[in-house]
Amino acid sequence: MPFTKRPRPWAARTAARPGARRYVLQQYRPTGTLLDGNFQKAIPYPEATLNKIARELQPFLTEIDVRV
Repeated sequence: MPFTKRPRPWAARTAARPGARRYVLQQYRPTGTLLDGNFQKAIPYPEATLNKIARELQPFLTEIDVRV
């Protein structure tokens, strides 16, 4: 079950607090106990995709980190 929603540039403006200096994209890891067992089957984004999303959000944020 891959994730289907893709971030949009407005997502960074709404997700980040006004004046926030740092925004972190973190890789999803389907481990441990989850509230919804269906997420155990979710396929995480490849690192290249997370880096592409970070580049697209760069104009809206001061600093973006990608954690894989």
